[in-house]
Amino acid sequence: MRRREPGAGDAPPVNSRRTLQAGLWVAFYHGGQALVAIGVLIALARILDPHDFAVAAVAFSVVSLFTPIAEGFFNDVILQRRGLGVGDLSSAWLGSIALGAVLWLALWALSHPIAAVVGLPEVADLLPWMAITLLIGGCMGVPAAFARRRGRYKALAAFVVPGRLLGAAVGIGAALHGFGAWSVVAQHLASTACYTVLVLAGARLRLRPRLFATARLRELTRFSLASLTDILILPAYSRLATPLVSALLGPAATAYWNIALRIVEMLYGMVYSAAAHLTLPILARRQHDKAAIRSGFMACTGVASLMVLPVFAGMAVTAPELVLVLLGASWLPAAPLVTIFSLTAILLFIRQFVIVAITALGRPGHSTRISAQGLGLGLAGLAAGASFGLPVAAAASALRALPLYVPGAALLRRTSGMGALDQLRPVARPLLATVLMALLVLALRHALVAAGWSAPAVLAACVAAGAITYALAVALLARAPLALLLGSAGFGRHRIAPASAEGASSR
Repeated sequence: MRRREPGAGDAPPVNSRRTLQAGLWVAFYHGGQALVAIGVLIALARILDPHDFAVAAVAFSVVSLFTPIAEGFFNDVILQRRGLGVGDLSSAWLGSIALGAVLWLALWALSHPIAAVVGLPEVADLLPWMAITLLIGGCMGVPAAFARRRGRYKALAAFVVPGRLLGAAVGIGAALHGFGAWSVVAQHLASTACYTVLVLAGARLRLRPRLFATARLRELTRFSLASLTDILILPAYSRLATPLVSALLGPAATAYWNIALRIVEMLYGMVYSAAAHLTLPILARRQHDKAAIRSGFMACTGVASLMVLPVFAGMAVTAPELVLVLLGASWLPAAPLVTIFSLTAILLFIRQFVIVAITALGRPGHSTRISAQGLGLGLAGLAAGASFGLPVAAAASALRALPLYVPGAALLRRTSGMGALDQLRPVARPLLATVLMALLVLALRHALVAAGWSAPAVLAACVAAGAITYALAVALLARAPLALLLGSAGFGRHRIAPASAEGASSR
């Protein structure tokens, strides 16, 4: 008879209150990572010269491309399969460690060819050491997935921040002592090792290697292979774009591209991951009620747009001052890229809930196809625009948003009954308020720059004016999503209604 770990069986039933609490902790989990990562990125950009920064960025991007496989290969099977025994978890754990080791050795063997392709010989020295994190991450993936299965997001959030802070201290200290690109390797190793130790110690999972069984591992692997495409595709764009820029445009362009893309992408990922985690279970429990799916999609899209769009619009119109204040004058060529990537983030965010809704409706294969189309178009646009310069390449890479608007809209119409205009309607008023704010901030910025104000003063004035203008515009133009936002926060009667227990059990 298969032995079961106490507490390793079926996940606890989901309820609305727990979903909302989990969403808050997921926001803290991703937000803590993103804020520390952005802080470290800014500090290292101020210390390292652009060439060292480009070398480290390419090595990090290559390793990060395989990190989701090493850390998350068995995530779906652990999160979704009922009745997992301790033997299953122990087999998956040892299999995950072996997979991390294989990926580490593969990157070690391929380090010189990769360095030759990207045109940075120093990458060959960094890759074998940075890729050790794949082995370390393999030790952590299964316990972390088990903690998510048990809904222990608060504990995961408490684990990740100390790891990131330790990595930040190590990386910045190494950079200050002149270790150049190697400081990023030290940061990545320290951060991953600390987080892994904390997860292993605090996941409340007793793993027993002696219960390893090849048959169990084979069965779990077959299930996990079905989700491998999602693991590879969803985070792939930013991790493939940086090496591609290095190969096409050289190290200086790579440094500017990477710093701009990572600042925007980390902020975007933080917001979207928290929003998707909160809304996916709410929509999934309504998947047999198309009317409820439509209302949930429109409410979530409207509220999220209300909160997120002004942030990226503000970054787009104040990019020069933002770069000067955060990074310094030497990074000013990255400012146009910050503007372009911020506008691309708006295009993506307006439609990203299409992916969430399609997945909630039980069509994950369709959402994967849309993501793959976006990845291909983004990289193709980047490659085609590279010969015209870095800003054109960045603008052309925005083609990755196109599948969300065309095939994505058609697919959501077929699965939920929402027409294309209905899908865009909840965004219209927040977007109009955002445009009005952006135009006023842009005019104010030009006036202040012409008057000779310093970059910090211009940025502070624009942030204050933008916040006031946006608040007034929302009060006049977007009262419905504002009422939903305030109601969901407990300040009003209107709120995004969570799925009922009956709806959860009717699946």
